[in-house]
Amino acid sequence: MGKRIISFLLAVLMASTLLPMQVWAAELADSSKAAEDEIVLEEEAVIPPEESELEEQKPQEKLPEEQLEDGKPVDQSAGELTESNIATTSATTVASGYCGGEGNGRNLTWTLDSDGLLTISGKGAMANYDSESKPAPWCDNDQVNFQRVVIKTGVTSIGESAFYWCTNLTDVTIPDSVTTVGDYAFYSCSGLTNITIPNSVISIGSYTFSDCSSLTAITIPGSVTAIGSGTFYGCTNLISITIPNSVTSIGNRAFKDCTSLTSITIPSGVTSVSGDLFYGCTALQTVSLPDSLTVFGGCTFMNCPSLTSVRLPASARTGSWQMFKNCTKLTTVTIPRAVSVVGANAFNGCTALKTVNFGGNQADWKAMTINSGNTPLTTATVKYTSVTALSAPTLTGSEDRYGCPDLKWGAITGAAK
Repeated sequence: MGKRIISFLLAVLMASTLLPMQVWAAELADSSKAAEDEIVLEEEAVIPPEESELEEQKPQEKLPEEQLEDGKPVDQSAGELTESNIATTSATTVASGYCGGEGNGRNLTWTLDSDGLLTISGKGAMANYDSESKPAPWCDNDQVNFQRVVIKTGVTSIGESAFYWCTNLTDVTIPDSVTTVGDYAFYSCSGLTNITIPNSVISIGSYTFSDCSSLTAITIPGSVTAIGSGTFYGCTNLISITIPNSVTSIGNRAFKDCTSLTSITIPSGVTSVSGDLFYGCTALQTVSLPDSLTVFGGCTFMNCPSLTSVRLPASARTGSWQMFKNCTKLTTVTIPRAVSVVGANAFNGCTALKTVNFGGNQADWKAMTINSGNTPLTTATVKYTSVTALSAPTLTGSEDRYGCPDLKWGAITGAAK
């Protein structure tokens, strides 16, 4: 009996010991399951971020070094796309800087992009450059690889030698805010085929378009009053040019060696032209000169072998030195009575000259000073368009000794014998 009691007590003791362990294991299992459920709930609760949050998380794009100045971005507004400068959106700025001619020079900026577009913008005048001592910045460092130039409204001038020898340039846009185009501005831009000069331009400088050998036609607006020396010198493909009546001055060599030019009209406001004006214009056939023109420079039409006839204006005073030298097809020339002097060699080499229409009479012709080297002129047939009015003959009469009338007529001045 005692043994049974002891066995029962031992069993109770063991049962009491195992019960807490089972409870603890159950609680641990429940705790693990709850943790797993919580993790699942958290995963289901994850919400994708908004696009604005993603934008905020994206790293900022680094500007190319060319667009930085002193660590700050350069204003790129000059490169905004317009109808005239639409390129591809992938074009990037390859060079930029300042080109102003006022104050510290920062009134104008320029940008050159990877598509070959040069854009100039700002307000005021452009700086003047020199092809040797101070070339334009976009022509420096062998960067003469742009094909188009867009000058934005606000720019008031195109500087001297601005695009000197930019042989790849084919197209230029000039706004109506520009008033002057400087000397040598587009000198030897041999690829330039077309350019429009706006009505705001007053003056075109010397040699501005000289040696633009691909330029075929140009119209000078009615706002221009002066064309500088050599402006179109060597434009070998220039076929036609329109000069408005507003022009009063044309410099020497302005159209020299324009070998494709066939005809031209000088406006009525021009009173004098300088030397070599049409020298070497080998295709020139006709030229119209206004009666306002009084003075011609030397060699005006020298080496124009296609010229067949010329009428000098009524107000002309002289035939200049070598004026028509080597005009081998010149057959007829009209010289006004006002001309009193013909310069040396003015008609030298004019082997086809046959007729001279002279505005005076024979006495006026004989009174003219014709210098040496003008044999074609002196041997041509002179037609006088003016004759001296003949005076009425005088008659005196008497009777001879036989009573017959004796009549005597006075000599008539200028009458042929």
